[in-house]
Order: sequence, then structure tokens, then C-alpha cells
Amino acid sequence: MAYGWTTTPLPRIHTVSLNGVVWANFIPSDSNYVEYPVVADKTTGNYVREIHQSGDTLYLTGPYGMPNRRIWADWPYRHSFAPINIHFRNLRSIDITNSQIYVEGTPGPTTPKPIRISAAGSSVWIGDYTENPKNQESPKEYFDSLDLRLDNSLLLLNKPAVIPKLHARLDNHSELNDRIATLGAADISPGPDSRVSITGTNFPNTTINVH
Repeated sequence: MAYGWTTTPLPRIHTVSLNGVVWANFIPSDSNYVEYPVVADKTTGNYVREIHQSGDTLYLTGPYGMPNRRIWADWPYRHSFAPINIHFRNLRSIDITNSQIYVEGTPGPTTPKPIRISAAGSSVWIGDYTENPKNQESPKEYFDSLDLRLDNSLLLLNKPAVIPKLHARLDNHSELNDRIATLGAADISPGPDSRVSITGTNFPNTTINVH
């Protein structure tokens, strides 16, 4: 499917709120702008039904009305959607419902401010995941600190991610999956029906308290 693209520059934003958007990339940048596909056939594709800004919050609404809990996304799946690219500077929080996002880190340890992510019925990737051979490692992606609240959602901490401080609360059958990320201090608070998977390297730096 061929897509046209719209690029919209944005004034200062502190929060991005997504509802029903599948495959949105959050990319650190020197300026704020959003790129999204223009789809003529509104029954297919990752089109944007509505985009508007109120104060310092950007709202994007897509066509998907069901939870999106996808722990795995292979190449054909990722390329079946034209992504929505949100380029941000000093973003403070991300709120998502029935959506799937990838949050990209910076290429070096000089990082933006901490980010809070609240997800309901959604999938969150921190750092990218590729199908490269082991001898073609993806570059590291650096974060400051992350504060996550998950409700019926999946969190993937992918191998490129370097996170000095992580706090995550998991409710309503949420899952945290550590795919060999590099964690400093991790404080994880799962509900009794949620699941946490931490690799052996990160386990000594992780505190887990069931709430």
C-alpha cells in the first residue's frame, strides 16, 4: 500500500496521548514535530482519525478500539503499518490506550529528562528490537529514568536500552519482559496477576515488591 505523508511542526509539548494508534515511534529530537501517513482508504492502514493539541498535550486518535498486547512483532508485521513518528524535545509523559509504541533512546549518555509512561491495553517497547545476526549488534540507546504504569499491558526492555533508573507498576495481567537490557537500579511492583521476567545480569540490581 502506498502512503502519502503529512509533517506537522508543533509548539512545546510535555505530554503525548495516544488512543487506538498502532506503531508510533517516539524519537528524541532538537524540535517537536509529528509525521503521520495519509490513507485514502479509511478501512485499512495506520491512519490518524484526529490530531490536536491542547496546551502542552498532543492528542492522536487512531482506528483501533481493542487492547493491543503484542509481545512479538516480526518484520512483515512491522512493515504492514506505516508508522507514526513523534519527534520530541524534553517530553515528560506518554499516555497510551489500545496502542503500540517504540520509545527510542539517545545515541549517547547525555539524555533528556525522565519520562513517565502510562499504558492501558497496550504494548510498549523501550529500545528497538531487530532480527540482525548476533555479530551485527544494534547501537545502544540511552535513557535517563523511566516511570511506568501498566494496566493490561506489555513492556519490553530490549537489548539496546541502557536505563540507569527504572520504576514500573504492573496491574491487570500486565507483563514486563527483559530482553537483555542494561539496567541500573530497577524497582518493580507487580500485582499478583502480573508477570515479571528479568535476566540474570539485571537481577541483582532489581527490587520486586508485589502490591
